[in-house]
Amino acid sequence: MPIKALYNLLDYNKRRLIEMIAENLGNSETLDQAINPRVAMTSLIHLTKITRELEISAPTASRMVKEFQQAGLLTVHEVGRAKIIMPTPKMKEICEALKE
Repeated sequence: MPIKALYNLLDYNKRRLIEMIAENLGNSETLDQAINPRVAMTSLIHLTKITRELEISAPTASRMVKEFQQAGLLTVHEVGRAKIIMPTPKMKEICEALKE
């Protein structure tokens, strides 16, 4: 099945999360740039940013991120109390396929 067909099978909140990540990837030029500590904090995706932008509860957001992490689409880095969400190359491929 094409990626777009599988994308349409996901529930609404997961599709919005993927769209938010794809939009964030469009803002940063490469994944390596997002790892650079000099990058502005606005280009990084925090778990709280997900809950605020998608207007969902924190447990729901953490559950969705955990499911994507288990699928190998996201990595979560804990910096102090903050949880930074980073897309993997697999997620980048999905985002590029959805842009077409």
